[in-house]
Amino acid sequence: MAVKNYDDLDYGDDTRGEAIQTVGLPHGAPESGADGIDEPVEGMVVAVDGSGELIPATDTDDAVGVLYTYQYFGDSSRDGPYVREDRDATVAVGGKLKVHVDSGVTAGNALVPHAGGVAGEPAGVLEAGGAEGSNFVALSDAKQQGTRPDGNGGTEDAYYAEVLVR
Repeated sequence: MAVKNYDDLDYGDDTRGEAIQTVGLPHGAPESGADGIDEPVEGMVVAVDGSGELIPATDTDDAVGVLYTYQYFGDSSRDGPYVREDRDATVAVGGKLKVHVDSGVTAGNALVPHAGGVAGEPAGVLEAGGAEGSNFVALSDAKQQGTRPDGNGGTEDAYYAEVLVR
């Protein structure tokens, strides 16, 4: 299957312009922004930790959806925008979104979160291997765009796919 090009969208964006289902959930991201390691960035698969806040999901977590956005304030010309710590993050729990995936994902794969904490397997990223009936299904092949934190203080290539969240 051909790789769909959603380079003009941000990670976490709705890919089809159709309605997505969202919920608001508390987060621990600081005003300066999420680091993509302890706090998820847009387009990552998320779970809720023991304190009730969002974390990048791993294979041992019950993934609840994909981080769609934080609530922001401030003007980008004045060192903003800043994350509103007093407002819930928006998490997509249904729809078709641009999501962080492993480079080997192909259309039709049932997806699960990486193990996380393992070199090359960052939390919040989906990989092939989900069971039939998975809550995440790839609708396109993986395509490289940008970078993301690697969990070791550096960055690595980021890949996305159009993913059905159900």
